[in-house]
Amino acid sequence: MSDINSGLPIRTQLPGQVAYDDIIAKIGDGTTPSQLLAVDAAGLIGSKLFDGAGTAVTSQLSGAQQALDVGINVGGVQIDPRQIRALTNADVVTVEQGTSPWVTSVNNLPATVDTDYGTVGASTIRTASQIGNATGAADFNFGAAGAQTLRVASLIGNATGSANFDYGAVGAQTLRVAAQLGNATGAITYNYGAVDAQTVRTAAQIGNATGAADFNSGATGAQTLRVAANLEVAGAPVTPTNPIPVVISANNPGTEINDYNTASAIAAGATSNHDYTVTALKTLLLTQIEATSSGRMKIEVQIETGVASGVFNTRFVQFSSTAETNMSIHLDAPITVAAGVRVRVIRTNRDNQAQDLYSTISGQETP
Repeated sequence: MSDINSGLPIRTQLPGQVAYDDIIAKIGDGTTPSQLLAVDAAGLIGSKLFDGAGTAVTSQLSGAQQALDVGINVGGVQIDPRQIRALTNADVVTVEQGTSPWVTSVNNLPATVDTDYGTVGASTIRTASQIGNATGAADFNFGAAGAQTLRVASLIGNATGSANFDYGAVGAQTLRVAAQLGNATGAITYNYGAVDAQTVRTAAQIGNATGAADFNSGATGAQTLRVAANLEVAGAPVTPTNPIPVVISANNPGTEINDYNTASAIAAGATSNHDYTVTALKTLLLTQIEATSSGRMKIEVQIETGVASGVFNTRFVQFSSTAETNMSIHLDAPITVAAGVRVRVIRTNRDNQAQDLYSTISGQETP
């Protein structure tokens, strides 16, 4: 058979001791030899016990006397069972909330609340669906205005009562609209009549601070309208016996212009121009063109478009014959020609031999 393990004799000698009755020994776990029974500096052996709930209990043995010190660990706090006592207000207990939400209650809610729309009652939650103020709920139906009346168009009035909507005497409740126009003394006057405190100040009544305007002929006063209907001559109003003096004159205003020109021995079919340039700072009122020759001729009257532009617009054309050799153009409405602009008469010999051609440009030059 195989060898067996045998123990050696135990040496009974402690270091520094004379007596040989003590033993140095190590007590360990048979399965885990590294787990040894510890002895502290006071010579106490420490061991761990467990209660029925799995809580660690520590005991200390000292010789023949055993002291049991049970430690309970709750939430990381070591509790000495010898010091367990009733909690007071000075104690603070911290409780951690788990994954489940806390369930709370409010002691001023009724047993049930109204969550659906309906009549407002004792179980109605007070939200925006209930309008009111410190004195009560709002008034929603028509009636006398009070502290709970909503200030909306459904009830118009003031501190003394509801508004007047129908036509009648003006009072404290009258709405100030076009249905009743007036002032503190009464309604306005719409028809023509004497001017008073109710007269609307429009063009129907013209006047000033001293009274209505004078519309008829008469002495000039503070109410006389300053128009041509009231003219004065020598400080007195114009009347049949004090008329406006009128002077009739045959003279036309401005300087008379009669610009004559002749062209000698103009060949048959040839032309000659007669130009007149309006005097500087003057305006020509062209009123007449005269032309003649011993035989047939043609004239064309032109006016320049601008000063020295060289561009002319034709205004009139006339022809003479062997029976009537004189040509005349009279303008009832004069043509206005500006200063520096030329009036041109183009004379053309339409006879079969050379002849002299004559023309005159007439009008008035005004400043």
